[in-house]
Amino acid sequence: MKKHLKLIFLALILITLLLLIVYYFSRDLSPEDKSADVSWTLLTSKNNQLPEPKGSEQQTASLILDINKDGLNDFVIASRKAPNSVVWYKRTENNWQQYVLESEMINIEAGGDYFDIDNDGDLDISFAGDNSSNHIYWWENPYPNYSENVNWERHTIKTSGSNKHHDQAFGDVDGDGKTELVFWNQKGSAPGLYVAEIPANPKSVDEWEMTKIFNSTDRHEGLAIVDIDLDGKLDIVGAGLWFKHTNGTDYQRNVIDDSRAFTRTAVGQLKKGDRPEVVLSEGDATGTADKYQWSGSAWVKTKLFDVKNGHSLQILDVNNDGNMDLFSAEMRLNGANAESKVRILYGDGNGNMTASIVKTGLDVHEGKMADLDGDGDFDILAKPYNFETPNIAVLLQEGGTSAPTSTPVVGGGGLDSWERKLVGEVTDRNILAVTAVNVDGDSKKDIVTGDSWWKQPATLTGNWIKNEIANGFDNFFYAGNFGGDNKLDLIGSRASASSTDANRHNSRDLVWAKSENNSFTLINNIQSPTVGDFPQGVKEIQIGSDNYLALSWHKPATHDMQFLKVSGESANWSLTTPTGIKSQNEGLAIGDIDGDGDDDIFQGTKWIRNNGAINSLTQHVVDDNLAGLTAGIPDRVVLKNFRGGNLLDAVVSLENGNEIIYYKNPGGLENNPNQTWTRTIIYSISGEGFSMDSGDIDNDGDFDIVLGEHKGATNNRVIILENKDKTKSDQSNNWTEHIVDSQSKNIIDHHVGTQLVDIDDDGDLDIISIGWFNRKAWLFVNGSDSTSPTNTPVTQATNTPTPIVSTPTITPSDPPVSGTVSPSATPTIITGNICGKADVDNNGQFTIFDFSEFAKTYGRGTNTCADKDVDYGPCGGRDVTRDGKLNIADFGAQGIGFAQRYYPKTSCAL
Repeated sequence: MKKHLKLIFLALILITLLLLIVYYFSRDLSPEDKSADVSWTLLTSKNNQLPEPKGSEQQTASLILDINKDGLNDFVIASRKAPNSVVWYKRTENNWQQYVLESEMINIEAGGDYFDIDNDGDLDISFAGDNSSNHIYWWENPYPNYSENVNWERHTIKTSGSNKHHDQAFGDVDGDGKTELVFWNQKGSAPGLYVAEIPANPKSVDEWEMTKIFNSTDRHEGLAIVDIDLDGKLDIVGAGLWFKHTNGTDYQRNVIDDSRAFTRTAVGQLKKGDRPEVVLSEGDATGTADKYQWSGSAWVKTKLFDVKNGHSLQILDVNNDGNMDLFSAEMRLNGANAESKVRILYGDGNGNMTASIVKTGLDVHEGKMADLDGDGDFDILAKPYNFETPNIAVLLQEGGTSAPTSTPVVGGGGLDSWERKLVGEVTDRNILAVTAVNVDGDSKKDIVTGDSWWKQPATLTGNWIKNEIANGFDNFFYAGNFGGDNKLDLIGSRASASSTDANRHNSRDLVWAKSENNSFTLINNIQSPTVGDFPQGVKEIQIGSDNYLALSWHKPATHDMQFLKVSGESANWSLTTPTGIKSQNEGLAIGDIDGDGDDDIFQGTKWIRNNGAINSLTQHVVDDNLAGLTAGIPDRVVLKNFRGGNLLDAVVSLENGNEIIYYKNPGGLENNPNQTWTRTIIYSISGEGFSMDSGDIDNDGDFDIVLGEHKGATNNRVIILENKDKTKSDQSNNWTEHIVDSQSKNIIDHHVGTQLVDIDDDGDLDIISIGWFNRKAWLFVNGSDSTSPTNTPVTQATNTPTPIVSTPTITPSDPPVSGTVSPSATPTIITGNICGKADVDNNGQFTIFDFSEFAKTYGRGTNTCADKDVDYGPCGGRDVTRDGKLNIADFGAQGIGFAQRYYPKTSCAL
């Protein structure tokens, strides 16, 4: 009898456990909403929270940009059929101040864009006429002189031809290094797509030179400028088509879906690897928003959601997780569509998206996302068209993932804890280089760029005080010990008296500033080069018994390398131009490439051999087929013994290209210098490679790489490529991406920046950087403890990734009340713990609570385990079946699952 009772008791326990498991797995196991802990605060002019727009009831266009160069985004609202047709809102400390920039009535169509049209260092704006006008206009930014009711000077781009111009965009679409304006012209007998060249003096020209590249209908619209085929040159995307420049003014038409001409267009890398995806959405009708993904031979369509008048569409990384997301918003034309939706679809980088409804009932037309309040996250400019207008609405993101100005961007570890600080701004010139030297003798490194140096404060996040280098020293580009006193001096250029903000950087009048008595003294004893505009590569090298500065100029396109003999104060610095040693117009790197005991020069796809005398240099080809890879040209170069040992390999980043190229030194160059180096693509950077440096950032004994983006589609990032195993440095899958920073392109870009230096002498490398479009100096403080990172970085795929065949999963969430997304728990990534993320409450025990909560997020096989064969990756140890997914089988439904192995064990210790 006792045996029967024991069996019954054990059976009851087993049944109870099984019922608990069934109960927990019957709950919603869909992926958690990535909008967790995010809420949205709605501000409107109707509620007197913003100034009411002074224009008409038909608000047709909007732009977000930093108008007054204060580092904060402003926004522009355009309208038609009433005076005050263009107004802009300046961000103040707690609100916005409205300025009228066009008081006349101009009938403006949807669209518009901004660019520094007159090349004076500030952003100008452009809008175009509607179906009653054949004009396209641009307004000259009067920086720094703004008044609430004083018009900006208006100029014209187009004054003839047909009416209506729905959508314009600026971009260098023909690869000539100059930006063009692309626009649709919908009305008339021959509507089409046009490319207009910006004139040399746009203020004095009434109509720009333009070319019609496609005969359209009156329903073709939508524009995006992006490199869609990854050849290093920007393409034109819109109306279900894309256009590739072929030669001169010729463009090749390519079809994505020619049935979707009357749509809004957004392009971005929703699935990492290969071509970016295209999203087409009905903007003025009821229909669908669809994603188009390139299969290698065709564009494959996937429906994302139903949409009604979805006239706002944008791809960007909303939550700063490194994956691109989709913003979409519907309008309420004439008050209809009462359940209009503002959506964000959060992407996982693999093509899957999770939908969140931010707000319902708003009229949003030409809405856009950007950081509007300066807190580092993305907000929504929800401009209505004609419902309850004039009105303007802003949705401020609260509690989301952001990259604040002076707080850690990412937590934990030797590569993932960084603090961004704006050091200062140079308002009156383009800046060429940045360095850190101790100027004032206080044993602290100060930051130098342009004509100024900034004194390091008591704490790095304090106020850096700006000081002039020396009167007559206009633009720094190299630091070295030129005076022979073991102090770092500065070399730079002196601008002419007639120079302007736009061309002050163009000068061959070279001077140097000698460091003495904790300041600089200007010395003018350098022979001026006969050709060149501004230097892109400057390095000091010993050739024979003399030291030289090697100079590589931006222009002319073809010129010989120049060498200045460093002579201190004792004699003039003479210039030598060795015969036949061609410049590649960009960066230089110095090191003993051939192993013969003296330094050589690496250029990009060539290297210059030092044979012991200035007129005995020889030039050798590293790679003679770069054009077979990309349309880009070498820009930044670094030279390190990445693999250990004595051989120096090179890494090259590209201008007008995305690849980061690793060149493996073949060895034996002393005897055979003409060998070809092995080329490997180790990374693709969407914002192009205008900034790069290399050093041991994580203190693990090998060289890592830091990159800075200059031409990001929406944001510009600072990226570290971690060298995981130096013996495999020449392999594409050896480098792991870490995102240091991601910020709006209107606030930050990196041009000849992202330089590594231990700014605070704490034993780790920090990053200093500068921009070209945004003339600012930045500091990224390394907050690591020089230990391994606690979060798990994403390893980059190999150059030829294996395609994943899957149907994207879109899981809409219930519409939140009052535009607020309810927070929900997110499992924390735990390391040093065999239960890892499964120990949700991080109490060192794996219980039924952890089991259910972990399953809720990772159940049903919806989460891909890229690390399925790794014991302690995010899924390793949990992906018991090793199928690359976490599902009920891994938790004990069949075989020996994770739950059976660890529940009810009490310890998760390794």
